Amino acid sequence: MMQIMWLLVVGCFLATASPAVTTERKMARAKELMGLKKWSVAIGLLRQENGPTAPASAEANVLLGQCDLALNDPKTALKHFGKATKLKGSEPFPRMALEGTADSYVALGEPLNAWVTWNQLLGLYPERAVYYMWGMSRARAQQKAYPEALVWLKQAIAKASDMKDKDILKQMREDLAGLYRSSGDVPSSVAVLKDLIARYPNNAAQYWFDLAGCYDSLYKGKFAEQLDALDKGVAAITASTGKDLQKRLRARHASVLYHDKQFNKAVAEFSVLVDDYPDSAAGWKCWIGRCYKDEGRKEDAQAIFLEIISKYPGARYTGEASCWLAKMDGMAGDIEHGLLWLDQHLEDCPEDEARVLMWKGEVLMEHGKYAEAIVFFNEQLRKYPQGNAAHATVVMRERVLEKL
Repeated sequence: MMQIMWLLVVGCFLATASPAVTTERKMARAKELMGLKKWSVAIGLLRQENGPTAPASAEANVLLGQCDLALNDPKTALKHFGKATKLKGSEPFPRMALEGTADSYVALGEPLNAWVTWNQLLGLYPERAVYYMWGMSRARAQQKAYPEALVWLKQAIAKASDMKDKDILKQMREDLAGLYRSSGDVPSSVAVLKDLIARYPNNAAQYWFDLAGCYDSLYKGKFAEQLDALDKGVAAITASTGKDLQKRLRARHASVLYHDKQFNKAVAEFSVLVDDYPDSAAGWKCWIGRCYKDEGRKEDAQAIFLEIISKYPGARYTGEASCWLAKMDGMAGDIEHGLLWLDQHLEDCPEDEARVLMWKGEVLMEHGKYAEAIVFFNEQLRKYPQGNAAHATVVMRERVLEKL
């Protein structure tokens, strides 16, 4: 009897206390799930409390919008942030709703609407001006209005000098280097990147990599500056350097050595990449084959390209290897045999026809057979008018037309 009475008391307590307690707990649990990046589970929990379509609190709608953005669904996010704005909860949720609205517009590719929202936030919450000026800069950059983007970003950096969150300042300086480069002011980008290297040595590998890209723009056809930057970038790699950046740095270093005709060093670098990144081995071996070909080591080049064709099935690299074999036969005076490599590749990988047509035209063009080359270029553009192969074909076709 006592047990039944205790259960009744507990039941009455839960019945009277559960709505508020449940809501508070669900919100807290939803935030925990978001912290674990379990976005869909968090959405399900938030919807349980207030119905399947329209949660009734500003906080719930803000959290739903943040989950939507994390799931790359900015349209739905925009709806939730809009509902949160209309519900007018207590701060910080009205502010967070507007910030989410601006982020949603950015994700939707609507920079003008994003800029208007950031500007509205700047007027409402001047104490957070750094973030909003930064957002306005990014919105203008998305519109390619680089001069104005630079103005807003410089103002944000000036205001951020006293901020405790120094990582924000670092990110804005990184944006400044990128903005200068996008605007065509490469020397200013170089200056900012050198400053970043001095300020943030732990991130130097990335900045040296970016500097190499700037030097590529500044010194076309000259590689000393690039190689110096890439040498220093490789030397700056630490245990905390991201694996993808390490791979890109070393691959760029090897390819620049190739273009600088330092073939032995390039082969050594690409060979290390083959061992360290076996999933991309076919691509690295294509580069090794090119080194051998340009160095005059025809038999070694052929062996590498034949290995790729036999060992790495699939269109991408077997196609490139077949193309190089075709070009080598063409250089030896046997164009017809060279084209057979491409015919065989097309038989094995019919989905690669666009590139095969381009390559056939390229092989013929390189050996002065312009009338035959134009036939393949025209067919490629007729059948596959879109894509990277079409762009390259247009360029080569224009060169052929100049010869005819």
